Amino acid sequence: MHFTKLQQNYQLKQNLLKDKMAKNKKEDKKLTGEQAVKKIQSLKKDLFNIRFKKINGQVENPALYNEIKKSIARLYTTLNTKISKWLKEY
Repeated sequence: MHFTKLQQNYQLKQNLLKDKMAKNKKEDKKLTGEQAVKKIQSLKKDLFNIRFKKINGQVENPALYNEIKKSIARLYTTLNTKISKWLKEY
């Protein structure tokens, strides 16, 4: 009985995380180049802080580290596609 409740909680958390990531992807694609660069810089600062917290054992959510890294990569991809489209026009 206890195991099934844990499994249900796990599934709920996974679904919420997927929904959150899908929203972030849509929002990231709508950003302009300058906004994307500013967001990347902000995420890099967050990543830096999480690394120190991870070393000191103060991290509340260890999965956040990988999520931020993926967000940064996603933003770089968005920037590169926008740049390549812009270059094709000229």
